[in-house]
Amino acid sequence: MSQPIPHDWQAPLDAPEERPIVTLAHQIAEVRRELAMRKNVYPKQIARGTLRQGEADECMRRLQGVHDHLIWVERNEADIREVAKEREWR
Repeated sequence: MSQPIPHDWQAPLDAPEERPIVTLAHQIAEVRRELAMRKNVYPKQIARGTLRQGEADECMRRLQGVHDHLIWVERNEADIREVAKEREWR
């Protein structure tokens, strides 16, 4: 059985300044691709008994939340940039 990933788990990554920038549009596209893949893969894993339905539902709920947040950022990008500019955020 697969184990749930703890909320504080992080993959080791290079420092942000060492990674290339990923545009908001590319982030949204990647999350959509991942959601579609999971919709295809999770039922098979559930049928094999390697993933529980509740775990699959929770993972999908979390990733859908990421998607929804990115869409909110996309819709409000101009306002976010304006506030960042006013407050001299980088």
